[in-house]
Amino acid sequence: MCKKLLSPIAIAALTLSFPQILLAGQNWDYVELSYTFDGELDTDATKELDYKGFTLDVSSSFNSDAFFLRGQSTSYTTSDEELLLPDTDITVVDWTSIGPGIHHTSKVGGMDLDLWGQFTLNRAAFIAVATKGAGAALGARLNVTPEFETSLSYRFASTDRQYSGTRTVFSPSVWTLEALYHLTPSSALRLAYSDGSADIEGGPLSFMHESIDISEVQLGYRYVFGTQGKSKREDPKPLSFNFVQLDYAFSGDTSIKTGNQKQDFDLSRGFAVKGAFEFCDMFYFGGEVLTFDYDGSVGGPDEDIFTVNDMSFFGPGAYLGITENLQAYAQIGLQKVHYLYVPLEGYGAKIGAKAKIGPAELNAWYQYGDTDGEVNTQTLTLEPTLYGLEVAVELAPKMPELVLGYMDGKFEGDLENTTTTLDMKPSTTSLGVRFRY
Repeated sequence: MCKKLLSPIAIAALTLSFPQILLAGQNWDYVELSYTFDGELDTDATKELDYKGFTLDVSSSFNSDAFFLRGQSTSYTTSDEELLLPDTDITVVDWTSIGPGIHHTSKVGGMDLDLWGQFTLNRAAFIAVATKGAGAALGARLNVTPEFETSLSYRFASTDRQYSGTRTVFSPSVWTLEALYHLTPSSALRLAYSDGSADIEGGPLSFMHESIDISEVQLGYRYVFGTQGKSKREDPKPLSFNFVQLDYAFSGDTSIKTGNQKQDFDLSRGFAVKGAFEFCDMFYFGGEVLTFDYDGSVGGPDEDIFTVNDMSFFGPGAYLGITENLQAYAQIGLQKVHYLYVPLEGYGAKIGAKAKIGPAELNAWYQYGDTDGEVNTQTLTLEPTLYGLEVAVELAPKMPELVLGYMDGKFEGDLENTTTTLDMKPSTTSLGVRFRY
């Protein structure tokens, strides 16, 4: 029986008692998944383009809740024919930002006003051209009523890369106005409108001229861990699927074989934004976005190349406790893979086992996906088969876990009605932090 799913009567009772519960609206411990259903991109080189995609936003507080660590990753695609090739799906914008922040809550007219700021490391990509750099974000959150929260934020970055001896600068910035309606202290629906631009200078993006303008409407869901002023991380459950995790891939490589031609590339860097929450006694929802940049011969030696195997995976899962310290799990969901500028979408499945051994937790997993995308009237199919191992160690009580991860596997694909085949074999080693609840 699912004890965590609330009946309509229970939800109504919680709604009426929000002022006594201490609403979780200003909490910085959450996992949020949003979908852009109305996005528009305008450039000097093309007409207005419609785009869509997902945003994964995870955050965890630390140091008595005054500080937080937050990671966001967006991935937007368009199928417009005027951008590059006719009848081709295109990845137009990827933007991942990770970094620490600080916030302060005060009373204004009887309402909670939360002012915050964040420093970020950024990886921004436009049509598969990846750039890196620093950025920042700031904003204000206001609890208008116990159930309703509104916020205004500004996020920007200055990123660049070298391409054929030319420096490419990509500087995105965006304003976001959002509203959260809390169904319960832990669950909220999100509606947001964003408007911004990105300045482009030099390199392979110069055909877009000087800037692009973007605007979008998002609908999402936020799961909050704990209540205002109190995080569930104070008493985390062993092997819990309630967590926020941010990784940095520092070592790895990939080989790409198309037909009889093969190229090897060393990993330059990679980021991973991950989060999950349990919504029932044996069930959870999890999401992750992985982005990788490589050094290689494309564009010149020791230069960052185009993105070739970024991945995302979102969906529900179930776990079974075999013993107190051993657990098996399985997850299904939406799978997305980026090969160069082509987004391939489909389904995926993941199975694994977790074991608690002293202060360490081991997580061994296997994942399979089946994705496809349109390339100039033809269908490109790509099937990722991946496996990995994570070792997480709790260094001190109530502190985040240090996570060492390794991933290996292959991508096998082909182009419809041709003899063209594609094989990729990536491997990465990463180091990250996990906040468990």
